[in-house]
Amino acid sequence: MDKFIELNTEAFPKQERVPVKNFLKMAEEGLIDLIAVYDGETFVGFCAVMADAPTAYLCYFAVEKSLRCRGYGGRILELLREKYAGCQVVLDLELVDESALNNEQRITRRNFYLRNGFYPTGYGMAYFGMEFELLCGGPNFDMEDFMRVIDKLKAKNFRPRVFEVDI
Repeated sequence: MDKFIELNTEAFPKQERVPVKNFLKMAEEGLIDLIAVYDGETFVGFCAVMADAPTAYLCYFAVEKSLRCRGYGGRILELLREKYAGCQVVLDLELVDESALNNEQRITRRNFYLRNGFYPTGYGMAYFGMEFELLCGGPNFDMEDFMRVIDKLKAKNFRPRVFEVDI
């Protein structure tokens, strides 16, 4: 649990971070699949996925800082596609923005997902004052199915705004 808390704090800026107790509550309520990833005894990272076929929304995904760039991220994405076979796996990431202080990181992160089989959807989502691009684990993206999953979060005071993004 300590490793999970540390990684959650390190990997996500405060405005994007969900407290671990909230993750655990959502998992207990069946709202998300909270997945801890290990390589043997070594904690590698975690994922939080909202799944309601035919969509699986990868809400949170983080790999331990010391284990990044070792192939774990790509392998985890493969395992998620296997676990949610038959679903469109969708994720959001910070928009590439030349004025952002972390734009290099945003570009690197986006390129990682593109290299690992994700496709731009042409859509973004804004929430809590932040804007994100939506990527899909296949070339065909069904916005209606994705929004059906997101609607479950609206009951938890999550009110995203969807917009078009230049691909």
